Amino acid sequence: SMKENKLSLKQKIWYGVGDLSGNIMYSAVTFYLLYYFVTVQGINAGFASLIFLLAKGWDAISDYLMGRICDKTKDNKYGKRRVYMLFGAIPFGLMFILLWINPFGVGADQVVKSIYFLFAYLLFNTTWTIVYIPYNALEVNLTKDYDERTSLNGLRIANIGLLLGAAIFGLLCDGNESILYLELGDFNLVYAIGGILFGVIAAILMLLCALRIKEKPEDVSVNTKGFMQTLEALNCSPFEF
Repeated sequence: SMKENKLSLKQKIWYGVGDLSGNIMYSAVTFYLLYYFVTVQGINAGFASLIFLLAKGWDAISDYLMGRICDKTKDNKYGKRRVYMLFGAIPFGLMFILLWINPFGVGADQVVKSIYFLFAYLLFNTTWTIVYIPYNALEVNLTKDYDERTSLNGLRIANIGLLLGAAIFGLLCDGNESILYLELGDFNLVYAIGGILFGVIAAILMLLCALRIKEKPEDVSVNTKGFMQTLEALNCSPFEF
């Protein structure tokens, strides 16, 4: 029925909260991670570029694989898509934190630091994919109404998240005038605190989104798309690392 496909404003807002979660992380990674690798951790620019390149390559593969896994997941009490958001939210926050912490110290060997940050970035991208491919596919399970889906996407407060994330992370961590640097005077520590703060907030927001949205069981017809549906899931991902 038409009424069944109408979503309450609350449901739309909770769905938007999931987007906010990823976007505050995404903005920190986009605007500050390369700078952090090179300037704060002293990683050679060539190594840093290689880390980004390999992480991006893996992201494309893992997006495809996760699309397939997500389609083949059976409906269960946690929901076909929501289950990944529920159980992926905390690992996703933790892996983000690893990106901003160097356990070997700034003075460690270039190769050691590069390998550590490469693995941290690959793990972060993997947990991102586990949470966000199902999140993007979830709108199908919330409503079958095209207009409702459009208004869902309007409320995915992506741009606010990006701007907020970039601005707040910058105010806290970036440069000699940043709030944390003025307090602590050590960029290694400053970025670690910024990472922990954003990782915790993002994990909580994603958990809230997963707990509050009501996923409807899926029609069998949707599952038969297989490969094409996977491609659609890839295309609707608004995040490119």
